[in-house]
Amino acid sequence: MSPGTKTALIVAACLGLVGALVAGAGWYVYSKKDQWLAEGQAIHEEGLRAGASVAESECVRDSMARYRKDPSVLGAIASRVWLAGCLETSRPESDFCTGVPNEDAILDSATWRVGICSRYGIEGDSTCPNVPAEVQAYCHGAARAQKRSAT
Repeated sequence: MSPGTKTALIVAACLGLVGALVAGAGWYVYSKKDQWLAEGQAIHEEGLRAGASVAESECVRDSMARYRKDPSVLGAIASRVWLAGCLETSRPESDFCTGVPNEDAILDSATWRVGICSRYGIEGDSTCPNVPAEVQAYCHGAARAQKRSAT
């Protein structure tokens, strides 16, 4: 067999393997999507209930405590979903969003997020900054502006 034929066969086998892996991952995600959506909704609703009795800063504190208990990628997602619900129903604080950079300010945003994690004793963790990102979305979103104007 010529070297060109061997190379073509190896490339074809690799492409077939990658295709099978992508198809398998797609099937797995599709088969789990309803379960994951239901779990996410339950976590969000738990956050909504918690937020009804606390101030915005307490939502952040509690979400970081939740993340500390499960510092995984899935734990960060769950903590952020919970935080979104909590902030939605929380009591607004006049200075809560002071100094919170817009997500478009990449360097300031990264520095601020890492600082939040550090403030809650979570340092050197590359996943943690995804949790306080929800604060940025909240502070610069329409929902908080409406909440503030209603008070």
